[in-house]
Amino acid sequence: MSTPLVSWQAFCDYDCSADTVAAGWKVVLTPRVPKISSAAVPSMFTDLVTSIPDLMEADKVSAADFDWALHPGGSTVISGVERAMGLTPEHLRASYEVYMNHGNSSSATIFSVLSQLLKGGDGTEHVVGVAFGPGIAVEMVVFKRYQASRSGTESPDQYLEAEDVD
Repeated sequence: MSTPLVSWQAFCDYDCSADTVAAGWKVVLTPRVPKISSAAVPSMFTDLVTSIPDLMEADKVSAADFDWALHPGGSTVISGVERAMGLTPEHLRASYEVYMNHGNSSSATIFSVLSQLLKGGDGTEHVVGVAFGPGIAVEMVVFKRYQASRSGTESPDQYLEAEDVD
């Protein structure tokens, strides 16, 4: 008889759970997860973008106006959000790249996607960051990309800053 190290049922519902395995833990997602996650993104995106006055003034209200740093919870999660938001694979290039090369490392994978976007060079001025977590929680943020060099020893010379929302 084995005793679980963590009771994931306390943090996840039926659609998202984790199994403890010899190498650590393995995320287990039901086939409903891509549909659930992609259905949540459009309204969250609209609410977020319309709450940022600078984006509204610049008429940046379409999903295609942004690069996307989407947590790669699986190829069907990425392609589901792509379809739901009317995006192209180019908008989600960093998410696809990280998923193909590293897989899904849970919600923290968003940082690998952001890093990939920075390494990729030029992109849109703003980036929508989306992460999925336990219980199919969805977090979303808009970053502003700065192309100018910064003083000091920071690297790379391109970085992202979260938009201030009133």
